[in-house]
Parts: sequence; structure tokens; C-alpha cells
Amino acid sequence: MNETWRRDRSLCVSCEENASRPARPGSARFQRATSGRQNSTQDACAPREEMPLPTIVLLLLILVFQGSAPFAETPLARLDSGATIVWDTTAGDKTSEFIIRIAQYSPERHFEWESRAQQGTIRIPSHVLRDSKRITFARLFDNGVDIESADFLTLWLSRKIYDELKNSRRSRITMDSLKDEFVLLETIEYPLVVDKQTITAPAVKLKDERGATWIFLDSPENPIMLEYKNKYFLQKIRYMTTRGNILRWIH
Repeated sequence: MNETWRRDRSLCVSCEENASRPARPGSARFQRATSGRQNSTQDACAPREEMPLPTIVLLLLILVFQGSAPFAETPLARLDSGATIVWDTTAGDKTSEFIIRIAQYSPERHFEWESRAQQGTIRIPSHVLRDSKRITFARLFDNGVDIESADFLTLWLSRKIYDELKNSRRSRITMDSLKDEFVLLETIEYPLVVDKQTITAPAVKLKDERGATWIFLDSPENPIMLEYKNKYFLQKIRYMTTRGNILRWIH
């Protein structure tokens, strides 16, 4: 680039010197001067054309949107009525489905659930979703039982637990009536199938004192469990639809 600048500058200096030296009448230089010397001088010494500002702005916007995470374009911050989440649960050599369908997401969470041979409904009040530090993995899922005011969290972190993990990487909890602690191991990108499209979403990977690992969506508004794993059991999300499914037992 420096060599190009020197050539351009030398050309401009040469043009300036020729333009300032008087030409003799009848000389070739005099004829050139009378037939457009100034135009050729301006062409040689003219600055290079710069890219228009609107074009620069457009290119920058394209780069920004190309670098945006797919998660930002997906409505996962909250789930509308009819949203459905399906996990695969594996115990030993047997795998089955576990399904929930959202009836109401906020301010309280009301949903129906079903497994291979069981079903029920659960309503989690808003204050539990906000402040509770009590979690259960199975206690609320009794066959045919409708839980109208759960005092435990399940499938989601509370906002309080989420904030403690993000701020200090630890949160003391009660797990099925036993004292426990979540420790934030790392933040990861987790593959998800949402509305039949594969995306990657930010997630937090946790470990409890019993050695189990948990992965939750890294969203303060929707910290839903994506995966749970211990020595004998695995529950892993298969897909999610954000709206449009028909509820079976909640009307």
C-alpha cells in the first residue's frame, strides 16, 4: 500500500510541476495545454473514490446479524399455551418419553404431563417460581394426581437459584427434602430442536453433591431443564414446540 501511495504521490507532484511551468507557444506541450491539460491533471491527481456511508452501514449490519446466535431469533424466553416439551428418559436398557404441555406459563406455571403409563397436572405458584430453593425430581409426578399448588420446583430453576448461580456459581438447595448444593461447572452451547428447526442455545451445566449433572437453559425467564444424568438414569430433551398443541386434561 505504501508503494502505491508513493507512485500516486509522485504522479501528483509531477502534474503539479508541469502545470506550474509555462509552455512555449507552438510546442506540443502548449497544444496539450489548450486541449484539456487541466482535465488530465485533475484526473491523474484526483483522490480515489470512497465507499458511500450507507453502503458501509449496510455491510456492518449484515456482519452483525450473521454473527447473532440462533437462540436470539427463537421465542424461548417464555412458552405460550400449547407449547410442548418432550424428553427421552433412559433407565438401564429401557427408553421412554416424558411429555409436558403448557396451559399457562406466567405468572404461575400450569402444565399437564404424561409418561408411558402415567399422567397428571401440576400448577406451580408464582412465588415458588420466583423464590423457592426446594426441588423435586419425581415427587410431584404421581399417576392421575392434579397438583393445584406445588410447594416444590420441578423441571425449572427458580429465579433466585438462577441468579445465585450466575452471581456466585453456587446455590444451596433442598433436593427431595435433603440438603444439597448446585455448583455451576460451565456455560455451554446446547443443540435443540425447536419447532422442527435445529438451533444451538446457551445453557448452564451444573453438578449436585450426589454427583448428578444437570443442564438448564441459560435464560432467567425460562431456565428449563434440558438434561439430567446420574449413574443409573438419563433424561434428555428431544424436541420442543412453542405453541399450537391441544391440551388433553386442562380446560
